[in-house]
Formats: sequence, C-alpha cells, structure tokens
Amino acid sequence: MPGGPGAYALETSEPFLAYLRALDATSTWTVGICNGVGLLGAAGLLKGRRATTNWFCRDELSAHGASFVASRYHRDGKYVTGAGVSASIDTALFLAQLIAGDTVAKAIQLGIEHYPAPPFAERSPAEAPPAVQEIVRQFEATVGRELLHLVPPFKGVPIRTP
Repeated sequence: MPGGPGAYALETSEPFLAYLRALDATSTWTVGICNGVGLLGAAGLLKGRRATTNWFCRDELSAHGASFVASRYHRDGKYVTGAGVSASIDTALFLAQLIAGDTVAKAIQLGIEHYPAPPFAERSPAEAPPAVQEIVRQFEATVGRELLHLVPPFKGVPIRTP
C-alpha cells in the first residue's frame, strides 16, 4: 500500500478498506509504505502489531491499535512496513531478501546503485532539528493535504502510441 497525499482520504472509505481487507486475506505479504501504513491500520490489519511509518504519522498507528517502531522498515508476521519514500527502497530490498535470498537482493541493490550517502549528519527523524521537523509537520497539515484537490496538468491529455 503506497502512501502520499491521496492515502488520507481513503482512511475513511469503508468500500476501499473492505477491499484492502479482502486482498490481505489471501496475501502472502502485506506491505505498507509511508502513510499507506495508516491505511493498513485503518483497515484493522495492524491491530496489536508493531509497524513503522513516516515519523509524523506515528500517532495514527496507535490510534489504530498498532505500536510504532522507529526504524526504516519493520516486519511483524506477514506485514512489512516502511517509513517513507527513501525507506521504501530499503523495505523492498528487505522483502526481496525474504522472498529470493541475499544474492538476488544484493543484485537488485547493485542494479539500482542503492548506496545512500545523504549530505547531512542526521540519520533518523529524531536527529532532525526541531525547526526542520516543524516545517515538515506544517507542510503535511496544510499544503500536503491541499495537493489532493489539484488537477494533474496531464489529465485528459491523450497518450499516443507509436
């Protein structure tokens, strides 16, 4: 289940949550990334479980009966959750390792050249300066949610095939 601004609106959509529960009933793995983990929680799939998500969504997990784990990815049974956009790559590599083994996961990592080297010293959300944390919180509470109402510039543009 991916995240993004569109995930918030689906947290109260019972038809969508019922569909998500039906998919989960037959899945080998159920994976959530970013605030998409909140959708798994809203569907009741994470009740009593431990999961990770974006740091600013952690309170939503407890509202759905799950415990927040401060890590880039986490596994609890068949549920694998990832913290955010860049953490989704780590989550995918972890899942590839579980499914196909170390060699395949390492080949994928090499193929996409995933060797992060961020230019800043902070290595977790807890290490980010409070002012920077507040900027992200404000964005998510205001502009991030307003993005849901924007019409994509490519909507209605015909796609030509060769």
